Amino acid sequence: MRMSNAEVMKRRNLNIKLRVFKAYSGGDIKCYCCGETIIEMLTLDHIEGGGNAHRVSLGGRKDWGGHNLYRWLAGQKFPPGYRVACFNCNYGRSLNNGICPHKSPIKRGTLFDLTAAPSSH
Repeated sequence: MRMSNAEVMKRRNLNIKLRVFKAYSGGDIKCYCCGETIIEMLTLDHIEGGGNAHRVSLGGRKDWGGHNLYRWLAGQKFPPGYRVACFNCNYGRSLNNGICPHKSPIKRGTLFDLTAAPSSH
């Protein structure tokens, strides 16, 4: 039985994602911080930040990512500046001045400090 075009593209996109993730995680696909290995939980992290601006410069839109970015990286021979991160560590860095909360807890008294007492209205 022949695969549909959608199935071919899905397989092709997964293969490029795996190639990119292997290249940026040193062969064993996992989060650089916490070691998460579930592929659906992993993403590519711009080490120095600026992911939205970079995607806009490449594709004209900040949502130009995923397989488009993976193909670009492979075509560029996997340039430095990226690493594999789980979504929690990647997002945590955006909330904590570029440092994963696993490495340095979120500063007390900030918007994201969940231990602060709720304000009364």
